[in-house]
Formats: sequence, structure tokens, C-alpha cells
Amino acid sequence: METWQYKKSGSNFELTKYKDKRAIYAFVVNGDIKYIGICESDKSTLKTRMESYRNRTKRDNKTNRRIAKNIKKCLRQHKSVKI
Repeated sequence: METWQYKKSGSNFELTKYKDKRAIYAFVVNGDIKYIGICESDKSTLKTRMESYRNRTKRDNKTNRRIAKNIKKCLRQHKSVKI
């Protein structure tokens, strides 16, 4: 599984597999599946999708903002967040 980490500079992800592929992905927190998503557009890859959660803006849709907020909250609580 791939991972999210929290550092003083903010949250970041590490992808070693499938980063340039369209994919169905899940966020798993301490072993529990919390969210399942998909790289929907033809230009969306797993890497660009994870970047959208890391670099969210006020223009992002409500779901993206909520998921990004939950990822950061879990990481601050020292929970394991896997992709």
C-alpha cells in the first residue's frame, strides 16, 4: 500500500506503484476503509488525484475539501493513512 505522511510543512503522499495510471483507490485509516474514489477523467492519474487532495483550494468541490481535511486530521492524530 502507498502512504500519506504528515510533516511540519504539511501533508504529503508517497506513491511507488500506479502513480501514472487511472485507478480506483481507497483511503484506509488504521486498517479501516474510510473512502473509495476513482480517477474519473482521461487525464487524471493516481498522482494527480492525490495532489488534488494535498493542494486543495477553495475552488475544489465540497467532497475534495472534506476528504483532504480528514486526511490531515488523521495524520495529525498520528493515525496511519494508506492509499
